[in-house]
Amino acid sequence: QVLKVDRATGYIDLSLKSVGEAEEKECLERAKKNKLAYQIMQRAAKLASVPVADLYEELGYARAAEYGSLHGYFVRAREDARVLDDSRYGEYFKKVIDEGFKPPSYKVRIDVDVSNPVDGISAIRGAFMEVLKSHPELEIALLRTPTYSMTRISPCKEEAFRAVNDAAEIVKNHSEMHGGTFTIVSPARVYGEKSRYMLLEDRN
Repeated sequence: QVLKVDRATGYIDLSLKSVGEAEEKECLERAKKNKLAYQIMQRAAKLASVPVADLYEELGYARAAEYGSLHGYFVRAREDARVLDDSRYGEYFKKVIDEGFKPPSYKVRIDVDVSNPVDGISAIRGAFMEVLKSHPELEIALLRTPTYSMTRISPCKEEAFRAVNDAAEIVKNHSEMHGGTFTIVSPARVYGEKSRYMLLEDRN
């Protein structure tokens, strides 16, 4: 049940009485998207030095009607910035979207124990040199003897996982060939996966 509609912000106050779980989830998701769209409008209005209500009157309501919602309009704009070219405020929207919704970078790290009682540190260094020949973008650090971390930062999560797991395999093979030992202490995992970029995805 609709209790109140705020045309300036696009917010809708709803009563969840007698609403099913699926309907409640749908309403909350729609509210989240409306809030995000309003935040973009608000920031663009601030950059353009105009009241946000004027921005809604000039293009907000029209774009919402054309694209089904303002969120839908901004999703399309993120995919193809040319849709903003027909508005004198397009440059401000581009700036807000470019700065606030950059593609995520995934940081994937694996921790391994490496030791070599035969050739010592020279063999360990050799193992990591082999890694860097194949994956020069990896970051390798000594956490504490004998534990090392290997980290890959990439916009592609799958590629980052492949890189660190392949690096671990290279170190393992090199260590075993030179009389050393190798153990995975902490399997590859993602650090800092969340991104506002994902909020402007067309997930219907």
